[in-house]
Amino acid sequence: MKGFITLYAFSVAVMMGCNQPQTKAAHELWFRQTKERIISQASAEPDSVHFSYNRDSSTKIQQSFANHQLLITRAYDNNVLHYEFYHSKDGAFELRREFTFKGPASFEGIYYRGEGYGLSTWLRTENQVEAQGVRVNGKKVGKWKEWNAATGKLTEADYGGEATIESFPILKKM
Repeated sequence: MKGFITLYAFSVAVMMGCNQPQTKAAHELWFRQTKERIISQASAEPDSVHFSYNRDSSTKIQQSFANHQLLITRAYDNNVLHYEFYHSKDGAFELRREFTFKGPASFEGIYYRGEGYGLSTWLRTENQVEAQGVRVNGKKVGKWKEWNAATGKLTEADYGGEATIESFPILKKM
């Protein structure tokens, strides 16, 4: 009987939680799991690498492939990493990172079929958050943290809309 009561109480708590607005933790979990899966799928040993350059060779784009599948795209400006995109095996997901010329990441986010999804973070050169929030189909939704240059502080902006985890695309493990 005690086990039944515990199971019943747990079931009620789960059902009540399903009716609650999506939490920041749920978005962070989706981002972390999707990021790990993309990186895992893009980590196959490449069997070919393609390079392309601009006219004066100051910009180089390097693309790594395995079995004709694009794994990773990296771009360099004057031999400094400018951005890298990790691609899922099905080609639908990308983990995008952009870097400052001083080295640290200035943007990290996930794209699905070319549109931003989930937690997206832009950082200032001092590694402080410039903007952070959730995107759905490339649009900002819900509450975002944004740097206010006039006050020198992070402020909160509400873009409205809802970003339910159930509406997010799922990258299957491979």
